[in-house]
Amino acid sequence: MCFSILGYGYWQNRLAHFKAMFIDMFINFRAKINFSAVKMQAQEPLVNDKFLLEKAKGKGGWTYTVLPETVRKKKTPFGWIQVNGFIDDFELKAYRLMPMSSGQLFLPVRAEIRKKIKKKEGDWIHVVLYADNAPADIPEEFLLCLQDNEEAYSNFLKCTDLEQRAFINHIYSAKREDTRIQRIVQTLQLLETGQRLPK
Repeated sequence: MCFSILGYGYWQNRLAHFKAMFIDMFINFRAKINFSAVKMQAQEPLVNDKFLLEKAKGKGGWTYTVLPETVRKKKTPFGWIQVNGFIDDFELKAYRLMPMSSGQLFLPVRAEIRKKIKKKEGDWIHVVLYADNAPADIPEEFLLCLQDNEEAYSNFLKCTDLEQRAFINHIYSAKREDTRIQRIVQTLQLLETGQRLPK
């Protein structure tokens, strides 16, 4: 794909700005940027409702809540589903839902969570869950560029895990910095129009 000199120069300047900003803010960057929360806001939740906290019978039984069947979208190893989200105002990251003998999924609510939200068996909790299908790592430089382009960012979040990884690998397999910048520009323009990398 061809790019105008003006367009390429614009993105070079934007990336230079982002790099300078990143260096100045690096110490506090991870505290200020929460990618998982931003990604969750752009997704449709698997579930967003209030549920009753229950406790399994017997000493040391788990405290949990049962979730609706609609949460299970596909078969997964051991029936587990990994999610991000919230129980009341407690954030969950890479949290696993587990299958019951009935086939329904349940959400374990550990003691540390119950203590934070001040809830116990018999109380109602507000559960918001999102599929955890993000790539293992998104370079901060690329993330900043995505966040500066709402349409591209939204379309990137709609990509499958493999498609997201393909974009990232395409960009960061470049050995030279100017090649990497050009590939970021190309990726943003593809994502703006909802396209994927050519196979």
